[in-house]
Amino acid sequence: MRLKDNHIQIAPTAYIHETARIASYGIKLQKLSIGKLQGFRHEGGVKIADWVEIGPFCSISVGVQKGRYTILREGVKLGHACHIGHHSDIGPWTIMVTGVAIEGSVKIGRNCFIGSNSVVISGKTICDNVRIGAGSVVTRNIDRPGIWFGSPAKFQREWTDEYDGKIYANVWYHPNSFDGLKKFA
Repeated sequence: MRLKDNHIQIAPTAYIHETARIASYGIKLQKLSIGKLQGFRHEGGVKIADWVEIGPFCSISVGVQKGRYTILREGVKLGHACHIGHHSDIGPWTIMVTGVAIEGSVKIGRNCFIGSNSVVISGKTICDNVRIGAGSVVTRNIDRPGIWFGSPAKFQREWTDEYDGKIYANVWYHPNSFDGLKKFA
């Protein structure tokens, strides 16, 4: 990864739309005992791996704690206007479409799909191979692969691909393989 500044690491193959905001530094307000508010700078960082695509008007936040990172692992795809909160860890080959909001300290496994305008509440964990329907609100940890949707999101069914009468588990293919069919799992 090449180092953009002391807190931001972006891989050379990552694509970031010009309107996306990386490492949006917020100001956290804290009420002092004398009744005034004091602000302090967020000092975490952001790591963006190879083959990540960040669409228009997305924002990736950093956290307050120095040395902790918001991480987008290889192959993550963010559609328009997605927000990734501080200290979140987004697993490889996860896709988020328009308007997804991931609050702080969320961990998402590999090969997940999050439908448009969905929200994942702070501190939640989503296991590998989960599909979350559009407009869903994830209010608890998801530890079972499959299709989830609703507000709050509830398990609906297992997810499989049917092709030529055979059932294939969740498999993503590496976009840069020579034949387009090289399994990346």
